[in-house]
Amino acid sequence: MRFCTASAAITVNQLIISSLFSMPASVEAVKCGKWYSTECKAKTDIRYDADYTNNIIEQDPIWSHYVGYWKRKILAFDANFDPVQPQVFNPVDTRKVRGIPYQRDVFETLQMFTIDGSRFTETNFNVYGPAPEWFCNQTDLEPGDLTVFDDGVCGETGYGSYSQTFYTSSHEKDGRLELVGGLNGVLEEDGFTDATFGSKYGIGDDVIYGTNTFEVGGGINAVTSTLTFTNQAKTTAALTVDTWNKANDVAILLGTRRATYEKLTEEEFLSEIVRLWDENKIDPDTRPALPLTAPCLSSVCPTEENWCKFDPNCSVSPYQEPEGKLKNGFLAGLICICALVIFLAAYAYHRKLISDEAKRVRLLVATRIAEKLNINFSSKSLTKEALAQQFQSIDSSGDGVLQKDEIKAFFMDSAEHGSSITESDIDSILAALDSDGNGEIDFVEFVSFLGQC
Repeated sequence: MRFCTASAAITVNQLIISSLFSMPASVEAVKCGKWYSTECKAKTDIRYDADYTNNIIEQDPIWSHYVGYWKRKILAFDANFDPVQPQVFNPVDTRKVRGIPYQRDVFETLQMFTIDGSRFTETNFNVYGPAPEWFCNQTDLEPGDLTVFDDGVCGETGYGSYSQTFYTSSHEKDGRLELVGGLNGVLEEDGFTDATFGSKYGIGDDVIYGTNTFEVGGGINAVTSTLTFTNQAKTTAALTVDTWNKANDVAILLGTRRATYEKLTEEEFLSEIVRLWDENKIDPDTRPALPLTAPCLSSVCPTEENWCKFDPNCSVSPYQEPEGKLKNGFLAGLICICALVIFLAAYAYHRKLISDEAKRVRLLVATRIAEKLNINFSSKSLTKEALAQQFQSIDSSGDGVLQKDEIKAFFMDSAEHGSSITESDIDSILAALDSDGNGEIDFVEFVSFLGQC
């Protein structure tokens, strides 16, 4: 590093010092996972790994066994574990608006599970048989009570309903599915509704656990489900579903279901749907076209906006990799190096100042003597006699040594330099001439100093 002037040296030092003291700001912006920086969180926590797969099956292989076509037989029980009975339906009576006037204690459904990358769709076809005779022969019905839907005949025609539920993988990246929402109706245009909360996740190799909550009236219904594969091939399974209502911090069991599962081929699945519809005399006008080709059974399907509230492929993860920081050892070493550079630069600058000052003093003394002797500095003109004569002219006291006041008088007597010589300059000249530091300059010191000019 070359220092041409004092101002240049100060500028370089200022830059070094500025870089050192601004380092903490830049430390915060370093990339993690480098040899000099802290470890990335993604190395130990996959939630922070932006490159980790969002594919449902790749996150948990249990879903590969769940995908496909299933037939299930359901046994439904009320809170007292008695078989669920048909209920009259009344569209204007809130007590009966959810009533299903068909056989409900035992019924069959067909289920289809599909996965497309990070998105999961569950499609259910529920088929309820005709209501029993005792239900159809009721005589205490209230105005508006119905024992059958639409144009059906109580005790003769059954009821076919559908539901679809949509899930995605999550930013947790642990194989769980987050509920997006669903469709529920009687093959009519009921449309998509957002979910309150719901999820499914695998437990080990054989169990899938699910939860779902939604508001009903003044309370919240919570549904929990546990599906267990019952053979090694994972083509049969058993399901338990419990529905609870929570209001005023009290949870009440509303009902429970038990179901058995059997996996089907697509051909068997389509054939079984038709068989159930025919056996239970489901209205042909309410049956969807087979095979299913649309993404959902309603004209109002979940939009991309609905999906992207949860889908990690199109939503922002709450788990963002924080910026790295320099390792403590590296940071300490870097600070030491910067401090050393500053020290060396300051030392070199200091040495140059001393050298420049010495040259200046020698030049000042030599110039003043040359003025007095009217000579040029050369080996011929600088004779011992001439120097002795000059020394004696400065030594006004005649004691053979020069004191500060004599040196000061010698320089102040110059027409060219007198007005520009400062007290500091006199001290510098004295210090330069006084090699033994006794405060006086003898003839040997005088001659030795001039010999360096």
